[in-house]
Amino acid sequence: MKVISPELESAQTGLGVRPYIGALSIRDAIGDVPRLHWGLFYSDSGVPNSHYHVCIVTSSGYLVRVAVGDGGAGIQTIWCQSCEYPGNSNTWPGWSVVATNTIGESPALVEGPDGIIYLFYIGVTGTGIRMRTSSDNGVTWSADAVVASHASGQIKAVAAAYRLADGAVGLFWAWDAGTGGADTDIYYSLLLRSGIWTAKSAWEMTPVYGVNGLAAHYLSDWNLVFTGQGPADSASGVTVYHPGVWAVQMGDGGDRATGAWARTWIRRAFGNSGFRYYAPSLLATSTCYRLSYVEKYRGRDSLIRLHHTYRPLAGFEGKGWLEPVPFDYDGVTGAALTKDTDGQVYLIGPGKGWSGVVGAEMGLTARLERYGVVEGPFSSTLTIDLDNSDGGLARAGQTAGLLALRRGAEVRLSRGYVTTGGYGEAVDLPSFRLEGMEYLRSGEESTLRLHCLGGWQLLQAVRAERAGPYPGESIAGILANLAALAGLSVNWEGSASPESTLVPDWELKPGQVVLEAFRELMGRIPESARVSGSGITFRVLAGTDAADLHLGEGGQPVRQASYRADTPGANHVQVYGKLVTVSGGEPMEQTLFGDAVDFKEMDLVYRRLVKLFDPLATSDAAAAGSAATALAGFQGEAAVGRVVVSPVVNLELWDMVSVTDVAAGLNGSKRRVISIEEEFDAGRAVFEQRVGFGPEAGKSVGVIGG
Repeated sequence: MKVISPELESAQTGLGVRPYIGALSIRDAIGDVPRLHWGLFYSDSGVPNSHYHVCIVTSSGYLVRVAVGDGGAGIQTIWCQSCEYPGNSNTWPGWSVVATNTIGESPALVEGPDGIIYLFYIGVTGTGIRMRTSSDNGVTWSADAVVASHASGQIKAVAAAYRLADGAVGLFWAWDAGTGGADTDIYYSLLLRSGIWTAKSAWEMTPVYGVNGLAAHYLSDWNLVFTGQGPADSASGVTVYHPGVWAVQMGDGGDRATGAWARTWIRRAFGNSGFRYYAPSLLATSTCYRLSYVEKYRGRDSLIRLHHTYRPLAGFEGKGWLEPVPFDYDGVTGAALTKDTDGQVYLIGPGKGWSGVVGAEMGLTARLERYGVVEGPFSSTLTIDLDNSDGGLARAGQTAGLLALRRGAEVRLSRGYVTTGGYGEAVDLPSFRLEGMEYLRSGEESTLRLHCLGGWQLLQAVRAERAGPYPGESIAGILANLAALAGLSVNWEGSASPESTLVPDWELKPGQVVLEAFRELMGRIPESARVSGSGITFRVLAGTDAADLHLGEGGQPVRQASYRADTPGANHVQVYGKLVTVSGGEPMEQTLFGDAVDFKEMDLVYRRLVKLFDPLATSDAAAAGSAATALAGFQGEAAVGRVVVSPVVNLELWDMVSVTDVAAGLNGSKRRVISIEEEFDAGRAVFEQRVGFGPEAGKSVGVIGG
């Protein structure tokens, strides 16, 4: 249960309760990240045959834009555009030439200490990185200097970031040795505030076949995104380098220990699928990381499209990135993200510029007439009725002040009680997504009804765009990745079970409903899950858990009640699995087995056996865990009770309650909450909660194989 004040706890258990609506807010956000709506505000002819480009907004407010283009006679030229008022397209000047000794790969641009802009680009031979600086917002540039080089091979990509703490500029580049196969390494060097470069160092990685784009940012650690073909996957017996977009983090004493590093994928395709990825651009705002990149497909028809994704600012690895969405732009060299000192975000592509408008937010507490919320395993919905008798909501989502009230917005509602001190205290419901709006008319009364879906339905709405394995990822890690596709975070309440750390041989299937995949994996761990806040919380349940709440005599007053006990569909579950190993070059197949029995039920109705096959089981213990989880599911569906009470606003799914109802033969019977329905209706003076719970806790269950 959520922790609440003694005053609120006393108010909700009293007989003369006074409901209190804390706040009803609508905001254009997903999870804790405000959404951006892009508007084209600038276009030009671009530089001649424009290639890759980068841009920044300096601390003095100038937008500095650098691109690689054709300077004539086959010479690749560095062009620059410096604009003092980037939000006004009429003030954008023409292009000026900075350098001609380069190749057509993406440059890197970063503002360092004292407002100095550093421009890094690959020299014409492809073996060295050159640097120019500007102290006047890109109007003039210094002579170039070679800051990193290799005796052979080719430098394929370059990126830079700035470490505020000591003023160091980090330079990163991908170097292809040219020997064929997986011979690409990422190197880095730091420009210290003293003006001295550290020696180049190889950022040791497992073999990478190719890197074609790099983007970097510093926030407590060095964070990189690269596109290309990632580390080797030999699961099929043949070494394959899958194309993808990869998040890489090198520890600098922040999230990771100094020198430690990690890498996970944001987007991944099978090597033979025809998809390739290019031109990553990474931006950190006050709330999130934003990333753009190009996805290119070569099949019967070619497809080039910019994609955009983001993740909350906390953490950087692959777990947490929202399902990437296509953007209406087909430039093969992508578009660069940047922001000004006021937080205004820009997306700048060759010949075009977009500004991102932060989604609106509004409060609707005063218009609330009624709400109804239903929470259950893998399902949660919210319905809200708003007073529209004055017609003030007629243009929802269309006019100033109502822009947030449209489909896709996040809905947050808190409710509680007026305490004995006369103050209102409220507790948040989980967040919901506005899915539909319905105008209702009855005589002179007009109502706007909002239909909202919870986190489980959001996962239900997402289908896997690409198939793909999660190499080296635990079940917990895969679940976090799947949840993030719908903008949901994950949290493990208490210690995660050992089963959740197992690395399964599992992959997401093309077109698979993400919720189905989520439930498939959850069948392998003992945790139950509930939606909480803007995420999903996992919790290991035990029959020995203490009761969080007492219902009935001596506890929360019960208005109505019903108790029912049915026979479970199974009281004996056997799970089989298959483990294939190679011995002496020959595959060896081993049968795995796990068994779980509900002895009390078997004593009542004799044996009711179900046999299951678990393709994820990798040991007898894993098969036994699957059997126990399946048996618990049968038990939970068989015996239910339901009571009507004044809302216990801090009650959550899977809390343990004790029930006392002498007439029904219950005296402190411990039950697990499996459903919560709540209704508030100001017109009918209704404020009540219907709590559903499962069978009595502590049944006798035997498990074999654990």
